[in-house]
Amino acid sequence: MNTGPEVRLAILNKLEDTLDFFDLQKRRFIGAIPLPPHPHELCLSPDGKTAYASIYGDGVYGNNVHPGHEVVVVDLFTMKSVGVIDTKPYSAPHSMAIHPDGSLFVSCDKSNATLVIDPSSGQIIKAIQMPSHGGHFLTMTHDGAKVYVSNKDTAFLSVIDASTRRVSGRVEVVEGSEGIALSPDGKRLYAMSHMGSPLPNKNRPTGLSFYVIDTASDAVIQQVSLPELSDKPMEVDPESRICATPDGKYLLVSAFKWDAVVIVDVATLTPIKTLMVEAEPMYIDFVPDQPDMAYVANHGAGRVSRIDLKELRVAETFPSAAPPRMGRPEDIAFYQVEG
Repeated sequence: MNTGPEVRLAILNKLEDTLDFFDLQKRRFIGAIPLPPHPHELCLSPDGKTAYASIYGDGVYGNNVHPGHEVVVVDLFTMKSVGVIDTKPYSAPHSMAIHPDGSLFVSCDKSNATLVIDPSSGQIIKAIQMPSHGGHFLTMTHDGAKVYVSNKDTAFLSVIDASTRRVSGRVEVVEGSEGIALSPDGKRLYAMSHMGSPLPNKNRPTGLSFYVIDTASDAVIQQVSLPELSDKPMEVDPESRICATPDGKYLLVSAFKWDAVVIVDVATLTPIKTLMVEAEPMYIDFVPDQPDMAYVANHGAGRVSRIDLKELRVAETFPSAAPPRMGRPEDIAFYQVEG
């Protein structure tokens, strides 16, 4: 009997080098895949059948002595690794996005390059050399026309024309940038300021903030400060991320060293709530058809928090891996399997 789709949460546990699978309805772990050290980011195919896990290396940004050069391909139905894409000679693959034509865009910050890969053959179609340092995160417009790359240590975001596969422009900011995300309607790009940049900058923000960018003109409309988090030294939070809720009502900012998620009202661009989650929150994702529930990967705690966006509270927290493992998740992603 068909009981409807099974909702699974894929959890990329960076420091344990695994991709774990959690059955959301049954509230239990149902599988795990070992990965090379250390996986950082997940990217799911539009049909929800395949996941790509970037193998960044055994270090962190700015101190990645042994950078990785692989993207592991995973069958999400069988929960098994089905292939490995080698990015050599380009190293430290990190953020990824899939183009409507099926090609996979991958940032390789150690090589200052963004790769275009054919996932079916595993071949590099194009290596786009970036005019920046620290191209770590990327995101693609919903129509696949442009790719934005945030640069941790350069005061602009790079813009790639996805059709010509060339750098076509930049978005000037006053500081390096970190996590980036599009609004549901694609009209706005949100980019976190990078507070850990070692570069001197007299215009550096005094606290955590994010940029609001118009995707038609590729210009900054506004820089929004998060005053409740401004008392920490800049350099202690190099891992801030941002995302929009599926209904476009809120922005959620994960503040790594504050162990907090800040909820921002999109209409007014005003922070309305700061929720304490658990140690070192990173990526946030949403259950399909449940836009009022946000799930947060808490890297330092090895746990996942569920935020109720109707009541603006932390409703639940559970392990990111089957006990007694610690997990240490960086990225999470929901998908469905037909029952």
